[in-house]
Amino acid sequence: MQIINDIPVEITRKNVRHINIRISSDGVVKLSYPYLCSEKKAIKFLKEKESWIKKALSKPHIEHDEYNNEESKTLLIDNAKPLLEKWQNSTGLKVKKLRARYMTSRWGSYSPKTKTITLNTQLLAYDNECLNYVVLHELIHVKYHNHGPKFKSKLTKYYPEWKQVRARLR
Repeated sequence: MQIINDIPVEITRKNVRHINIRISSDGVVKLSYPYLCSEKKAIKFLKEKESWIKKALSKPHIEHDEYNNEESKTLLIDNAKPLLEKWQNSTGLKVKKLRARYMTSRWGSYSPKTKTITLNTQLLAYDNECLNYVVLHELIHVKYHNHGPKFKSKLTKYYPEWKQVRARLR
């Protein structure tokens, strides 16, 4: 492990195509770079991304087990149901089911096949406005299956400050 600009970094040369920076769940910064790339170039890339790394490291660290249990799922569903009802009434869009589960790479998802919204239990670590935004975001996927201009227009119509709330989740 090396210390680069006061950040401890695990550096590994791998069979990859690009230079990658990952931050593990325990907060370790991992830099991997291709065999055809110099370590100097990989470290230069890491230094260019320093502000992103520091921002990511400053976010609250969430233990997997803390939100991966039935109590968390029930609590999230209980908090989300009234928000979903409110947005269904105001948008006219409907889903059949609301679920919660621990996810590592997204805040929510919508399945058109089952007409189900699934929310990430890690939303419990954030304020209710973040949950409100994710519920509406996923509900709008009932009508628009991508994030195109129509999707964003509908989101802005019902929640003009959605970009500021989304920024808190990033």
